[in-house]
Amino acid sequence: HPDSETIIMTDVSFLFSRTGRIWKIITPMPVNINPYDGWTVYLADILLYLQVTVLLITEVKEVALSIRHSGLSKGMKEYMNIWNLIDWIFVLGAYCLLVLWIIRVVRAMEVKDMLLDLPDNASVCMDDCPSYYATLFAKVSDLGA
Repeated sequence: HPDSETIIMTDVSFLFSRTGRIWKIITPMPVNINPYDGWTVYLADILLYLQVTVLLITEVKEVALSIRHSGLSKGMKEYMNIWNLIDWIFVLGAYCLLVLWIIRVVRAMEVKDMLLDLPDNASVCMDDCPSYYATLFAKVSDLGA
């Protein structure tokens, strides 16, 4: 869809049973190839990760203070409780999601570039078309997964 910069790859699979029944599986995979369509989306992501970074810095300071006050072993025992564990799980999870999101955005940019590089008419496309389209479909499939 050109207005929302979304492409849809539809996978159609047929399974043939020995009894003659045909099972059809149609899987549409919509992919937004431009997730950042305005400054507000950038702002929301920046604010989110600033907050996560503040939490990370706060937790690191708490660990350092506890270790400095009571030593490594006793300080870690004093620091460790369920709420600090939840904070660390949240921070690590948020940064893992950030890495995965960056990978997805880079892949989406690659797909967008490949789509923009397509020839305007089919007569220009000679021997290289099947491999080019296979690569393009594989990248779109990776994005949709």
